[in-house]
Amino acid sequence: MVTLKKKLWKVINFLSRFSWIERLWQNYKVRRKRDYYLALTKATPLNNVPLVQVLNCKDIVIHVGFGHCGTTVLEDTYFPFHPDICYWGKPFPEQLDIAYNILSYHDDCNFNLGEVKNVFLRMLKDTGKVNLLSAEGFTLTTVSYFGGIHAGRRRVAERLRQIFSGMDVKIMFTIRRQVDALRAAYFHYANKFKWYHMKTPVMERWLLNQLEWHQRVITDLHMFQFYSVIKTYEELFGKGKIGIFLLEDLKRDPKMYFHNICRFIGVPYSEQALSNVRQVNVTQGRKFTGFYETLIKQFYLDENKKLFSYYDLGADRLKALNYI
Repeated sequence: MVTLKKKLWKVINFLSRFSWIERLWQNYKVRRKRDYYLALTKATPLNNVPLVQVLNCKDIVIHVGFGHCGTTVLEDTYFPFHPDICYWGKPFPEQLDIAYNILSYHDDCNFNLGEVKNVFLRMLKDTGKVNLLSAEGFTLTTVSYFGGIHAGRRRVAERLRQIFSGMDVKIMFTIRRQVDALRAAYFHYANKFKWYHMKTPVMERWLLNQLEWHQRVITDLHMFQFYSVIKTYEELFGKGKIGIFLLEDLKRDPKMYFHNICRFIGVPYSEQALSNVRQVNVTQGRKFTGFYETLIKQFYLDENKKLFSYYDLGADRLKALNYI
C-alpha cells in the first residue's frame, strides 16, 4: 500500500510539470468549489426551516474534540455502529452542516441564535436512544477549509449552551500527548499542502515558528491547551457533565476505553460496535525527539498538571504516559 502511494505521488509530481495539466487540475478545483456554493444557494434557508418543539429526549452528549486526538476513530468506526446511540456527525445533513458552520465561524454580527437553534433541535430524535453530536471543529483554533475564521472556542461553547439550554447535556473530550498531537497536525498540513504544490517548512522549523508567534496570534499550539478549554465548558455545563478520555488508554486497552466511554454516555457497552473499530488517519513520519520534545512538554507543563490534578486523572499517570 505504501509503495502504491509513493508511485502515485511520483506520477502526480511528474504530471504537475506540464502547465496544461496543472491548469486542468486548478480548473477542476475551482468548479468543485463553485458547485459547492451553488448547492448552498439552492438549499432551503435556515429561516424557512419549520419550527419545532423541544422533545423530551434522553440525555444529549456533545463530543467537541480535540482534533488529532482520536476523534475520527470514534466518528467513523464506533458511534455510528452503537445500537443505543443516535449519532450526528460529519458528514452532516445539508441544513445541519450550514448551521454548524454558522455556529463555529460566524461572528456575533451575523449569528442568529433562533435560526441555528431550531436546526439543531430538529436533529434530536425522541427514540429512547442517546443523541450524540460530534464535531471537533468546536475546539479548533484555525481557519475552516474555505477560509472562515473561527468564532472563538469560548464563544462556540456559549452558543452550544444557549442552543441546548434547559436540557441535560454532557460534554465529551478526547485528548492525547501534545507531542504526538502536534506531530499529527504538522503532517496533516504537510499532506494538504502537497496537493497545492506548496512548500512546508521542516517539522522542527514549523514548531519553532509556532512557538515564536504564539503570543502574537492564535497558532496550533493553542489548540492543545486542554485544561483551559475543558474548564470553560465546565463553567457552562457543570463539572459533573464533563468526560475526558485519553487516546493512550485506547492504545493500551481498547475494551476498557470504550467501556468507560459508554458508562459516561449512559449506554450499555456494545461488543458489536467495538468490532468495527479500526485505525484511521495513521500518522507516518518522523517524531519530535530530544530538545524539541522537551520544548513542547515545557510549553504545556502547567496546563497538564492542572488538568490531571483537578479532574482526578491520576497524578502518577501524568509521568507514566509521558505528558511531562
